[in-house]
Amino acid sequence: MLLCGLSLLGLTACDIDSGDETVRTIGVALSGLYTNGGGRIVSPSNTGNAVTSLNLVQTGDRLEAVDNNGQIFRGTVGAVVDTQASFNMTGSTTAGNEAVIAGTFTVNGTQATMSGTWAEPALFGSVSASATVGGLIDVGNPGDGSGSSLSLSSNPGGINDSLSVNSSRTYTASGGTAPYSWSVATSSRGSLSSSSGSSVTYTASSSAGNQTVTLRDSTASTATASFTQN
Repeated sequence: MLLCGLSLLGLTACDIDSGDETVRTIGVALSGLYTNGGGRIVSPSNTGNAVTSLNLVQTGDRLEAVDNNGQIFRGTVGAVVDTQASFNMTGSTTAGNEAVIAGTFTVNGTQATMSGTWAEPALFGSVSASATVGGLIDVGNPGDGSGSSLSLSSNPGGINDSLSVNSSRTYTASGGTAPYSWSVATSSRGSLSSSSGSSVTYTASSSAGNQTVTLRDSTASTATASFTQN
């Protein structure tokens, strides 16, 4: 039983059942009726009656879908990176076989495309369907800046300006949803003063080449700075 109220888009983190399981807040709204032009959404086919639609309801990172045959699928959203969200759901066909759907949602504005695999004990296929959804959304508190798009700034110079070896640059996060985390693509070319916080300093080593600093917020949104150090 759900132990707390949910927002309209199901994005409030709260305890479920035992209290040690929580609904994870994510920055994308995926609820909608997923179809494939009126045809099968499973290719080449599934056992039992054909699946031609999935009516999906999302609560935070929890998913529940009912297909056109009345079969129920339940699962979760995994990582949300930029415009893609991984997911998996488990249900059954009208023939009584367990079916697992795993793949990604790709969001473009208010359109989401579900693509992935359909697996039964003795059958394997692909899934393709799309729906009109809420899309990428703000999950921060109004007025505190945390609901705006994630971005970063730098000093000195622009975020993608070249950087001299053995020099440093400070990067500062804005927007998105704290807490933030930071990483570098090539650790042999430089290091960060911290892997968390709203501001970090990157120090280049004596090694020349390309480098990328990545900022990630709690909804798995990312912003990057890519530059050459020489």
